Formats: sequence, C-alpha cells, structure tokens
Amino acid sequence: MPKSNHRIGTRSAHIPSSFRRKKATILAELERPDNDYTDKSPKGSVDAEILELIAKINEFEGYVTTSSCAGRVAVFVEGRKALREDKSGVVDGASDAQQETGRDVSSNATSVGGGPGGKGHGNKWFPVPVKEVSSTSPTALHDLFQLEPKSTPSSGPTTSNLSYRPDLRLIKLSFSPLILHILCANLQGAKVLLAAAINAGFRESGVQSLKALDDEEAGVMLAIRTAGLGFDTVVGCVEEQEDYDVLLQVDKSCVDEHYLRMCMGVINERFVWNNERKERLIRELVKLNTESEANTQWEDADTRRERKRQEGLQRRAEKQDQNMRAQTSPETETKQESMLEEGLLPQYGI
Repeated sequence: MPKSNHRIGTRSAHIPSSFRRKKATILAELERPDNDYTDKSPKGSVDAEILELIAKINEFEGYVTTSSCAGRVAVFVEGRKALREDKSGVVDGASDAQQETGRDVSSNATSVGGGPGGKGHGNKWFPVPVKEVSSTSPTALHDLFQLEPKSTPSSGPTTSNLSYRPDLRLIKLSFSPLILHILCANLQGAKVLLAAAINAGFRESGVQSLKALDDEEAGVMLAIRTAGLGFDTVVGCVEEQEDYDVLLQVDKSCVDEHYLRMCMGVINERFVWNNERKERLIRELVKLNTESEANTQWEDADTRRERKRQEGLQRRAEKQDQNMRAQTSPETETKQESMLEEGLLPQYGI
C-alpha cells in the first residue's frame, strides 16, 4: 500500500493523532498477504477490482478506507419474520400448517423474528459469480442460483398460485453497486472528497457521522455510493415441507429460466456502468492529486475569499501603476508635444 503523502483537505497540524493511529492500523491489515488477511465482510476479503481505488484514496494523508465493495450479485433468502399473536390467540404470521399441527409458534414470536425485508433470524445470502453461463442446460441459472425450478414434479410455487401471507419468506436476486466507507480526518477533507464522489456520479454519497463537530478527534465518516444502479427482484420463496416429521426448507423458484436470463442481462449492464463510475472516481482523485501538488497549504473558505480579494486588489493597483507610468513616460510627453505642434491637441493657457 503506497505511503500517504497528499494533504487534500487537511494540514499536517490539523490531523488528530487518534486518526493517524487508526489509519496506521488499517493500512497494516491491508498490507497483510491474501492468505493471512480476513475482515468482517461476508466475503472476508477486499475485492480485487477495487484495490486500485482504495490505494488512491489511502494515498491522501487525511483519508483511510474502512470498508468497501466493488459491486456484487447475490441471492438473498429472507429470515423468519416476527410472529404476533392477536386477541383471539391466532398467531399473525403462522402458516395454516403451523396452526393445524399446533406447533408452539407463539414462543417464536419473541425468540425469533426479523425486521422488514427478512433481515432477521435465519436469513442467508451467497454471492453469484458474474460470468457468461455457457451451459446449455435449460436450468443453468436455476442451478447457479441454487433454486429448485418451478417445473419439477414437486411443483413448487408459481406466479399463478403464489399469494402473500405474513410468514412468506422471499428469495431475491440483487445487484449492489460500488460502496465505500472512508474515515476523514476532518470535515473540510470530507467536503472535498464528497464533491469528487458526486462529480464521478455517486449522487447518493454523504457524511454518515458528524461527531467531529463536538470532538475533532472523532473524524468524519463518509459513504461513497449510488442507489441508481441497484437492482433487486423476487425470484422465489422458501417452502417448508414435512418429511418423516422433519421440517425441510426448500428454495423454490417462482419464475422461469428466460426471466432469470433477462435479469442477468440487466445486471451485466449495470456492472459496466458501475465500472465506468469507478474509473471516473479514480480520475477525480488524480485531479485532486494534481491540485494538492500545486497548493499543499489548505485554507478554509474565508481565508480563500480574503486571498482572492487581496490578489484582485493587487492586480488593480499594478494596472493603475502601469497606466500612470504610461502617461508620464518620455515617449508619451514627446508624442504629446508633437501633437500640439501639429494642432491635433487643444492648447490651453495661451
């Protein structure tokens, strides 16, 4: 990882010591060999496609990346949702089979359950490799997404007989575009980087923490992201089946292979756009590097405004001085005398 040496948005004296320590720790982790590196992300490592961008950002003295994703295709299976019991004793969210068998679902209402979107107990996701599916199998994408096709003899749910119920757990195919979280040494540095991100097309970027307003040691967390490239669609649901008193969960498709191929076409196109915006962001960072080399001393808005005013006054004074010199120069006096002799100028005091 390159040593940070650019001072965009920060002066050396304005970088808190706590920020320097955090950055040193993070960079030390990033420099570890791939077989020895792991992080808290589901993948457990940094995406290779984003390493150049991360290196560009970490070159700046006042920035350090804390998490990242180059863009990802995934299948998300919702977890169990919270089950609520109404006044009649019927559990809202329990299936008919659960009500008929008398399973103790009311206890699950408090012990398991997630929020909206199924981000609760039992949710899972797995990444899908972005590649052209060369297989001629009529269920190639179903196999890739680990979905049981709806046309199998077990007759899973279809779009014609699928209806909503409170305990329904959906399976979604999604594309998440590039996202970065960057710790900035101060608010001014965050503003500079935010402007670069927006110029690159990451319109939904923004500051996530303003603790630095109360404690300058806290730093400013900036998220670089765009929601416009995201893609999310339902492709199936979880079906529970009993087999010898064992409750099995089967991920059933509710769409056909043609629909999945269309979705992958959309996702591949979004990946191209995602990469274009990433390259634009790299160019914006290169531009910041150039500006930092031309002006390494940071100044706030008021200081810059005063400097510009003084520069303007100085230019005006120099221009006035040049005009006065031109009027009193020997060449000007000789020219005026010649014009008087030729009667081209009026003569006063005669």
